[in-house]
Amino acid sequence: MSNDDWSELSDAEVELKCKRIENEKKIYKAQQKIAEAKNALNPSEMEKAQTLAEQQTITEAQKATLEAKLPTFDVEVPEGTITADKSVNIECHILSYQVVTKIVSTIIDKIKKEYPEITSVVISDEADINNYFSYKIFKKQLLLLKEE
Repeated sequence: MSNDDWSELSDAEVELKCKRIENEKKIYKAQQKIAEAKNALNPSEMEKAQTLAEQQTITEAQKATLEAKLPTFDVEVPEGTITADKSVNIECHILSYQVVTKIVSTIIDKIKKEYPEITSVVISDEADINNYFSYKIFKKQLLLLKEE
């Protein structure tokens, strides 16, 4: 198969070759711009224009190379809405935990400023205190059973 015979190529290969040809055209146009800039500008401006044109050429070539490597997708983005019902509440828990953490940090900082001798601060609600005492009672009962 010669370079000019495209009849045996798949659609994807033809499209890839077309993209490469388009990229070569862009490179050629950029090289023309470089040549025009060399002829039209003084040396310092010419160097700036040449550098800019070279950077554009390199960028376009890199972009084209990446586009040629990437597969094409015929997938459309799904459209619709997202709704949360009573079973979806993890975000609320995360946000409330973050807020409570900030509040607790603020309270602890204020206590440390007023009472520097305090080394520990426990902030809890009634359920936590009840759980703590239940745990203590459970441990005592285990010790009593062990001793009997």
